[in-house]
Amino acid sequence: MEYVIAGLLFVGLSFLFIGLYVLNKRTPKPEGCEQADIEECSGCAMKICPRHPKDQKEEE
Repeated sequence: MEYVIAGLLFVGLSFLFIGLYVLNKRTPKPEGCEQADIEECSGCAMKICPRHPKDQKEEE
């Protein structure tokens, strides 16, 4: 009986995850939420950001 409950719980949580993922993808982006230009980025504390100035190559 506990296997049935565990299986139903797993299936229910899976459907919940998939449903919320689909609803999130369908939600339009709010106005003013465009990608920032790389020239505008001065760097921040996020070292893993691909736009961080440490990753930018010097143009010669």
